[in-house]
Amino acid sequence: MKLWAIFKKELRIYFTTPLAYAILFVFLLVTGFFFYIYFSGF
Repeated sequence: MKLWAIFKKELRIYFTTPLAYAILFVFLLVTGFFFYIYFSGF
């Protein structure tokens, strides 16, 4: 149970920084691009 509390604390700290949102944005952009390329052939 202590591990879960530490995980939540670390995750909360990580998402208060703008870097986390930048990484998430790039990940979603790349994922969306590959999704579009994969399904544009149909």
